[in-house]
Amino acid sequence: MHSHVGRIDETDDGVAAPVACDRCVEDECESSCHVYTEAARLKYHKKDARFGCSRCTKRDKPCSLTTNAKAAAEAAPPALSYEELVAEVAALRSQLEQTTAAWGAAEDRVMVLESERRAAGW
Repeated sequence: MHSHVGRIDETDDGVAAPVACDRCVEDECESSCHVYTEAARLKYHKKDARFGCSRCTKRDKPCSLTTNAKAAAEAAPPALSYEELVAEVAALRSQLEQTTAAWGAAEDRVMVLESERRAAGW
């Protein structure tokens, strides 16, 4: 059975932190700053659980990555209502249709230009 630190440091459940925590930077141990993968975090903990790096966890110290994770979760935009989602999908569909039409017009123009070029003997 693995501890959190063991899972992070010794299995595929851990990866190098994309950005080292403040403590690892201060201790010049950036390469040792490892965290759970998102899949492992969800596997071993509740969805809203936040964990720092293995070095801070091992030393039972606060980790800036934990604070950043909580701040990021709190700063996340609120969930959209069903009606807002439907409106968002309709707007995206409209943008896609406009883009598709513009792409088709551009392809048509390229074919005309290529025909003109061939006719001119280029």
